[in-house]
Amino acid sequence: MENLGASLRQARIAKNISLETVENETRIRKVYLQAMENEQWRVLPGEAYLRGFLRTYARYLGQDEEEYVEALNKIMVPWQVKEPVPEKIDLPGRPKRKNAFLFAVLAIIILFGSQYVYRNYFAPLPNNNTPPVQQNEPPAELLNPNDATPEPPEAPQEVTDIDLLIKVTANRCWMQIRSSGQVIYEGTLSAGQEIAYENLPNVSFRMGNSKDTQVYLNGVQLTAFTVDVVDKEYTVIDGAVVEVLE
Repeated sequence: MENLGASLRQARIAKNISLETVENETRIRKVYLQAMENEQWRVLPGEAYLRGFLRTYARYLGQDEEEYVEALNKIMVPWQVKEPVPEKIDLPGRPKRKNAFLFAVLAIIILFGSQYVYRNYFAPLPNNNTPPVQQNEPPAELLNPNDATPEPPEAPQEVTDIDLLIKVTANRCWMQIRSSGQVIYEGTLSAGQEIAYENLPNVSFRMGNSKDTQVYLNGVQLTAFTVDVVDKEYTVIDGAVVEVLE
């Protein structure tokens, strides 16, 4: 296939569809749609995401997506990432969960150790002059269990904010993360890298090549994605994390 970008543009014009309509229905930003139609491949965030966007766009226009990807593979030249991506990004001034876990384990060890030392070396000896139990007292096993006051169940902890963790398991993944209407991260992560944010009032993210990622909210992994490009938003309502649906 020659003039791959022109073919996309002609298919869109033939259906009388604007770029704004395609952006709203495919979740692919207009600047990337224009870049594909103009064959400006370096505008796209990466090779893996370019293929994902191209498949989605061709499928939306009713074209043979495999034919477009095959044509792209013949003309595309790999490019280098401009800036290195950190292995993990944490918000400044917020405690790391790993350190909090280590402090908790250390506190438990100290607590049990102090109890052991007290019982074995400092606890007073039992008093042998303690009067015997009266014979008319019923044994403990005969007491009515209903007489005991049951302890109230522990109330579930209310969720007030969101902790986000995204891991890339294969290839590379471009993503944009927003909270309270502000972009807090936009870039590309490679396989084995991850990004984490804590104490967010709400969060939304858009990712390409999302099938090669694992997403956790407050430590709970979301269901694996089955499409190339996803656009999700979550917030806290009535003490629980819920997905905001359009």
